[in-house]
Parts: sequence; structure tokens; C-alpha cells
Amino acid sequence: MSFLTDPALLYANGRAYAELAPERAQGRGAKVAAAATLATFLGTGVALLADHPWTRPFTRALGYRSGRQFMFGFPFPGRDLPDALAVAGFATYPVWLWLGWDRGRRPR
Repeated sequence: MSFLTDPALLYANGRAYAELAPERAQGRGAKVAAAATLATFLGTGVALLADHPWTRPFTRALGYRSGRQFMFGFPFPGRDLPDALAVAGFATYPVWLWLGWDRGRRPR
């Protein structure tokens, strides 16, 4: 998970849900699935940004010095950027998920 890859993953997740879930799961079920997806992405993203101990084996194995460097740089070598950019990045997560879901539920 990183600020460069998460938007595409969230969009794909929303679209897949809209296209694959039955119609009866598109109301409240979609909201529950979206909340769980966002909680997973945000929880992992914040843990990586804070360089939480459970994230270190993952980020070190990929060659990053910290989870923060991973969040701002994956899949390219990154640099440390201000926290305001992280907040702005996290704030866009629901939009990407909704865009995918909206596109996936439109009739073809």
C-alpha cells in the first residue's frame, strides 16, 4: 500500500464489488464492504506511515528504510514528504473507492 498504488487498488476494488456482488448486496452491503475496505487501507497506511513494528519486515524486505518512505515512494524509491501530503492522500481514498463502485454499477 502506498499513495502511488492505493488509488488504483481502491478503484479496482470498488468496481469489482459493483460488478460481482449480487444486486441485493448493493445497498447496505455495499456500505459495509466499503467501510471494511477503507478501514483496511487506512489502518495499514497509517501503520506504515508511523513505521509500526509489524510493518517493518515487509518494508525492509522491499528495500525501504521505513514504512513512511514506502508509503510515499512505492513502487519507486521515495523521499520523506510532509504529513500534510499524507493527510491529503488519505482524504482521497473514499473518492477512489466510490469512483470504482459507481463505474462498475452503471449499465453496460
